[in-house]
Amino acid sequence: MKHASWIFLLLILVLCELPLQLRAQGPNDSEPTKQGEFEMKKVCFDVARHVYEKDFEKSKNDGVVVLKPLYTYSKKLNTCVMYGGFVDKDETSFFIFDALTNVEIASSILKGNKTIEGLSKEDFNRKKKAFFPDAP
Repeated sequence: MKHASWIFLLLILVLCELPLQLRAQGPNDSEPTKQGEFEMKKVCFDVARHVYEKDFEKSKNDGVVVLKPLYTYSKKLNTCVMYGGFVDKDETSFFIFDALTNVEIASSILKGNKTIEGLSKEDFNRKKKAFFPDAP
């Protein structure tokens, strides 16, 4: 229980510091400075790690295979964007979402190769490439 309290306090500190980090803007206030962008990437890493540990790890106990998450700081959206997915029996779910607000950006649920909800596999992969150009 003591360990959970420390994790909760760390999360509060990270989230309270986030508005300050969002203000680390460049001279024209339209783009973060190199240092500000690096700081945002560090904040994104901390938030993404917490989301993965909290949400994704729980699913492993249900017999669900959790896909390795990807995350990045998006300058365009000024937030931390995550990609992830689950494989459960005969369905595969993929999603891209804002890790700070938990707002979905894109998703696709497949049964075999057939899309049963959200974007087609091809459309989803195009969206994924836009955020994660180096991802497989």
